[in-house]
Amino acid sequence: MTAADPRSGVPLVYRRIDESFHQVAAAVIEEVLVRLGHRVAVVEGAHPQMYPQLAAGDRDLFADAWLPGGHEVY
Repeated sequence: MTAADPRSGVPLVYRRIDESFHQVAAAVIEEVLVRLGHRVAVVEGAHPQMYPQLAAGDRDLFADAWLPGGHEVY
């Protein structure tokens, strides 16, 4: 079983940007995952930390957008 299977007991690693408007949407998604029976480990960080981790595949879930006009530098 993997983290995607709630029976595994392995938490989903859920990364989110540590700014209020990102946290609101991420909290809704986290709540849905918990209600579906998943354990969720939330890791917060700034844009310069999160986008390189996204590119490296270092997460189970990242609920945000990568916009080339604002995030290409990362």
